Amino acid sequence: MAISETQFLHDLFDEHVDEASFLHQQKISQLRAQEITWAEIHDDEQRFAAHVDALIINGVEAEPYLAKKTGDFDSEQLFVYVSFLIRADKFDRFLNLLEEIDFEDLEIVENVSLALVFDIPLQWLDKLKNTDFKAYPHYLPIFLPAFVFRNSDLNPEWFLNNQHVTLSEQPLNIEVLGKSNSQVASDILAKQLPTMEGGIRKLCISALFKLGHENILDYIQQCNPQKEWPFSVLALGCGSSFAQYCRNIATADYNEELVEAIGIIGLTENIPLLITLLEDEALAQKAAEAIYTISGAKFTTKVFIPEEWEETELFDDEKAKFEAGEGPCHADGRPFGETIELISLEPKDWTQWWQHSKDKFNSDLRYRFGRPVSPMTLIDVVSLPNITNNIRSLCLDELEIRYGLQCFVHLESSFIQQDYYLKQLAKWGEINDHKFKAGAWYFNAKQM
Repeated sequence: MAISETQFLHDLFDEHVDEASFLHQQKISQLRAQEITWAEIHDDEQRFAAHVDALIINGVEAEPYLAKKTGDFDSEQLFVYVSFLIRADKFDRFLNLLEEIDFEDLEIVENVSLALVFDIPLQWLDKLKNTDFKAYPHYLPIFLPAFVFRNSDLNPEWFLNNQHVTLSEQPLNIEVLGKSNSQVASDILAKQLPTMEGGIRKLCISALFKLGHENILDYIQQCNPQKEWPFSVLALGCGSSFAQYCRNIATADYNEELVEAIGIIGLTENIPLLITLLEDEALAQKAAEAIYTISGAKFTTKVFIPEEWEETELFDDEKAKFEAGEGPCHADGRPFGETIELISLEPKDWTQWWQHSKDKFNSDLRYRFGRPVSPMTLIDVVSLPNITNNIRSLCLDELEIRYGLQCFVHLESSFIQQDYYLKQLAKWGEINDHKFKAGAWYFNAKQM
């Protein structure tokens, strides 16, 4: 049956939005799961941009059609739509959208915020800063990340009606308040810390470290039993006494959180302890990762991961074999699946390496991937194309907490944007790295 040109275009617009939203969702989920690195996102980003550009080229028809569908969009589709509005400079339509979205849906709030962080132009930034946040307090949590990542000054009056800024629910806002260098933000976070739990509390502690709160450990000691301490985030800002405290904890009381903290502390004197922990099946993965974080040494083993099948996906002649426990195979008899490299958990591999390598390290210094920790060491690690975002995030946190540097690179933004900001960080590092003693303990640019 023939369809009209209008219907054809509408179907095409729907396909562009769906494909772009899939690419966005896939990129974010894979980055957060450490399945890909930032250097591997470039091709899919170009595909994403091509879909959005196609909407812009047909903007006269696309904008009113998509505007009628926003109520049915999920959070990823709204990310695409806001990206389209930004790149097409449809500011008034964006303001109309804000009146339609559900501010209780945190996934929607996050995706609209991310679209602004990734793409907001200066002319939009200036307009959004003129918002009457007394009349529209629910807009601040959406705009705040873009303000901070563009290094824009925050007006203390904005927070008068936004003391919470959905802190307990919106991780992105906690992160950006830590980057804001704002006393009001510092007061808000300090007030909210006692009510926070789990990962949100870790984000808040990291943010408070960045805002200059050096004595958080004292508060944690007073209010929490040791088994509930967030050791890994405390390791980002505490000094040598905390490192010694961690080392003195009985091995039987170690957990993943504490093992991760040992890696962040970065002292090579802890490597024999970590090698011992490889014998503990529950801690072996974290122990091997901690050794790698300190030393940069990495032993890998190849593991075959067979493809998982549902019976409904199989042909009739394959189902009998499937029921007998045999999955489909290639023509040469090889099962479907992929071979991946995993970090070795064999104590003997690491023991042999340590015996040959320990004299290369100074036990008085902190190390990150085999180099004494310094701003340039951390910047170099963040810039490596094969490093996943969990490690890059750790290094950016250290740059901000240890060396007082504000880092405005978002690790889920485009490859081009990250490459630009990392080059700016490298220029800063080349000028300032000599001001810091490599491997020493620092907090807020002062040696501890």
